[in-house]
Amino acid sequence: SALVRDAKELWIETDEKLTYPGLIHQSFGDKKIHHSKTSSLEERDTHNPLFPINQTEAIARDLMGRLRRNSWLVSKRRRYLDLTFQLFMAWKNYVRPRFNRDKQSPAQIAGFVPRRLRLGEVLGWRQDWGKRSPRLAPGFP
Repeated sequence: SALVRDAKELWIETDEKLTYPGLIHQSFGDKKIHHSKTSSLEERDTHNPLFPINQTEAIARDLMGRLRRNSWLVSKRRRYLDLTFQLFMAWKNYVRPRFNRDKQSPAQIAGFVPRRLRLGEVLGWRQDWGKRSPRLAPGFP
Protein backbone atom coordinates (compact mmCIF):
# COMPACT_ATOMS: atom_id res chain seq x y z
CA SER A 1 0.00 0.00 0.00
CA ALA A 2 3.05 2.32 0.13
CA LEU A 3 2.86 2.66 -3.67
CA VAL A 4 -0.64 4.15 -3.44
CA ARG A 5 -0.24 6.02 -0.17
CA ASP A 6 -1.06 9.41 -1.72
CA ALA A 7 -3.74 8.15 -4.11
CA LYS A 8 -7.24 9.37 -3.34
CA GLU A 9 -8.94 6.71 -5.51
CA LEU A 10 -8.00 3.21 -6.59
CA TRP A 11 -9.25 1.08 -9.49
CA ILE A 12 -9.04 -2.63 -8.79
CA GLU A 13 -10.00 -5.46 -11.16
CA THR A 14 -10.48 -8.96 -9.72
CA ASP A 15 -12.49 -12.09 -10.21
CA GLU A 16 -15.53 -12.65 -7.99
CA LYS A 17 -13.80 -14.35 -5.06
CA LEU A 18 -15.76 -13.47 -1.92
CA THR A 19 -12.74 -12.68 0.26
CA TYR A 20 -11.40 -9.90 -2.00
CA PRO A 21 -13.62 -6.99 -0.80
CA GLY A 22 -12.56 -7.56 2.82
CA LEU A 23 -8.89 -7.90 1.89
CA ILE A 24 -9.06 -4.75 -0.24
CA HIS A 25 -10.60 -2.78 2.61
CA GLN A 26 -8.04 -4.22 5.06
CA SER A 27 -5.16 -3.24 2.74
CA PHE A 28 -6.31 0.19 1.59
CA GLY A 29 -8.62 1.41 4.35
CA ASP A 30 -11.03 4.21 3.57
CA LYS A 31 -9.72 5.18 0.14
CA LYS A 32 -12.33 5.43 -2.58
CA ILE A 33 -12.17 2.06 -4.31
CA HIS A 34 -13.57 1.29 -7.76
CA HIS A 35 -13.74 -2.50 -7.64
CA SER A 36 -14.88 -4.20 -10.83
CA LYS A 37 -15.31 -7.95 -10.85
CA THR A 38 -15.05 -10.39 -13.74
CA SER A 39 -16.65 -13.82 -13.59
CA SER A 40 -14.16 -16.66 -13.67
CA LEU A 41 -16.59 -18.43 -16.01
CA GLU A 42 -15.93 -15.89 -18.79
CA GLU A 43 -13.74 -17.09 -21.65
CA ARG A 44 -10.06 -16.69 -20.78
CA ASP A 45 -8.88 -15.06 -23.97
CA THR A 46 -7.10 -11.75 -24.65
CA HIS A 47 -10.43 -9.86 -24.39
CA ASN A 48 -10.92 -10.93 -20.78
CA PRO A 49 -10.04 -8.04 -18.40
CA LEU A 50 -8.10 -10.49 -16.21
CA PHE A 51 -5.93 -11.72 -19.10
CA PRO A 52 -2.78 -9.72 -18.14
CA ILE A 53 -2.70 -11.04 -14.57
CA ASN A 54 -3.57 -14.61 -15.64
CA GLN A 55 -0.78 -14.52 -18.22
CA THR A 56 1.74 -13.11 -15.73
CA GLU A 57 0.82 -15.81 -13.23
CA ALA A 58 1.26 -18.50 -15.89
CA ILE A 59 4.70 -17.12 -16.84
CA ALA A 60 5.73 -16.98 -13.17
CA ARG A 61 4.55 -20.56 -12.64
CA ASP A 62 6.51 -21.67 -15.70
CA LEU A 63 9.74 -19.92 -14.72
CA MET A 64 9.73 -20.58 -10.97
CA GLY A 65 9.68 -24.24 -10.05
CA ARG A 66 8.33 -23.58 -6.58
CA LEU A 67 5.11 -22.20 -8.12
CA ARG A 68 4.51 -25.15 -10.45
CA ARG A 69 1.64 -27.40 -9.65
CA ASN A 70 2.46 -30.97 -8.60
CA SER A 71 6.11 -30.16 -7.94
CA TRP A 72 8.52 -31.22 -5.23
CA LEU A 73 10.03 -27.74 -5.25
CA VAL A 74 8.58 -25.82 -2.34
CA SER A 75 9.46 -22.84 -0.21
CA LYS A 76 9.46 -23.90 3.42
CA ARG A 77 9.15 -20.30 4.53
CA ARG A 78 7.01 -17.57 3.01
CA ARG A 79 9.97 -15.18 3.15
CA TYR A 80 11.87 -17.29 0.59
CA LEU A 81 8.87 -17.50 -1.72
CA ASP A 82 8.53 -13.69 -1.50
CA LEU A 83 12.23 -13.21 -2.34
CA THR A 84 11.92 -15.51 -5.35
CA PHE A 85 8.84 -13.67 -6.55
CA GLN A 86 10.60 -10.32 -6.13
CA LEU A 87 13.44 -11.56 -8.36
CA PHE A 88 10.87 -12.60 -10.97
CA MET A 89 9.19 -9.17 -10.81
CA ALA A 90 12.52 -7.36 -11.15
CA TRP A 91 13.46 -9.47 -14.20
CA LYS A 92 10.02 -9.02 -15.79
CA ASN A 93 9.86 -5.25 -15.21
CA TYR A 94 13.47 -4.10 -15.56
CA VAL A 95 15.31 -6.62 -17.77
CA ARG A 96 12.86 -8.29 -20.16
CA PRO A 97 11.25 -6.29 -22.97
CA ARG A 98 7.49 -5.93 -22.58
CA PHE A 99 6.88 -7.88 -25.81
CA ASN A 100 9.37 -9.68 -28.04
CA ARG A 101 9.06 -6.91 -30.65
CA ASP A 102 9.80 -4.17 -28.08
CA LYS A 103 13.20 -2.75 -27.29
CA GLN A 104 12.13 -1.33 -23.91
CA SER A 105 11.27 -2.88 -20.55
CA PRO A 106 8.00 -2.03 -18.78
CA ALA A 107 9.92 0.06 -16.22
CA GLN A 108 11.59 1.97 -19.03
CA ILE A 109 8.25 2.59 -20.78
CA ALA A 110 6.79 3.84 -17.48
CA GLY A 111 9.76 6.21 -17.04
CA PHE A 112 11.26 4.56 -13.94
CA VAL A 113 14.63 3.88 -15.58
CA PRO A 114 16.37 5.43 -18.61
CA ARG A 115 17.31 2.04 -20.15
CA ARG A 116 16.75 -1.67 -19.78
CA LEU A 117 18.87 -3.08 -17.01
CA ARG A 118 21.23 -5.99 -17.55
CA LEU A 119 20.54 -9.15 -15.59
CA GLY A 120 23.82 -8.73 -13.69
CA GLU A 121 22.74 -5.27 -12.56
CA VAL A 122 19.50 -6.63 -11.15
CA LEU A 123 21.08 -9.65 -9.47
CA GLY A 124 24.29 -7.93 -8.38
CA TRP A 125 24.87 -6.66 -4.88
CA ARG A 126 27.90 -4.86 -3.61
CA GLN A 127 29.17 -4.27 -0.12
CA ASP A 128 31.77 -1.52 -0.20
CA TRP A 129 34.65 -2.36 2.14
CA GLY A 130 37.11 0.06 0.61
CA LYS A 131 40.41 -1.62 -0.33
CA ARG A 132 39.13 -4.97 0.99
CA SER A 133 36.21 -4.99 -1.52
CA PRO A 134 36.37 -7.79 -4.08
CA ARG A 135 37.24 -6.77 -7.61
CA LEU A 136 34.26 -6.67 -9.95
CA ALA A 137 34.09 -7.88 -13.52
CA PRO A 138 34.65 -5.26 -16.24
CA GLY A 139 31.51 -3.25 -16.95
CA PHE A 140 30.26 -3.25 -13.35
CA PRO A 141 30.50 -0.05 -11.28
